Amino acid sequence: MSLNEFANLCELLQVQGGLYEDGHVGIGEQVATFLIILAHHTKNRSVQVRFYRSGETISRYFHKGCLRALDGTYIDVTVPNSDKSRYRIRKSRISTNVLGVCNRNMNFVYALSDWERSASDSRVLRDAINRRNGLKIPVGMFKGNHSD
Repeated sequence: MSLNEFANLCELLQVQGGLYEDGHVGIGEQVATFLIILAHHTKNRSVQVRFYRSGETISRYFHKGCLRALDGTYIDVTVPNSDKSRYRIRKSRISTNVLGVCNRNMNFVYALSDWERSASDSRVLRDAINRRNGLKIPVGMFKGNHSD
């Protein structure tokens, strides 16, 4: 994820998801901690060392009621010859960009599959959130200062 995509994700979580900075841990650090734990299955102790935080602080900002996984992938598709240029990605494959979101039980709660060509994760996520029946970030799932 590029720095620009990361900044867009932080902004989306702040504006759409209610994430806020409480004076202890900034939004960027909250999101980075969250992504590292999810993407790398990192233990609390490893995150403590990486961010110079206590285990209690890490647990406070990463709690169990959150969305579990959010990722995009390309799926090869068959389209009419006249549409192939619209679906051709950087590696010359004909694919659609798919965003999938799972809850904490690893059940799909949202999928978006109609993106043509390559697009940044933040652009697809912003589109998913802004659609009429799009991805809904549960209220309270990305709060900074809370008790479990």
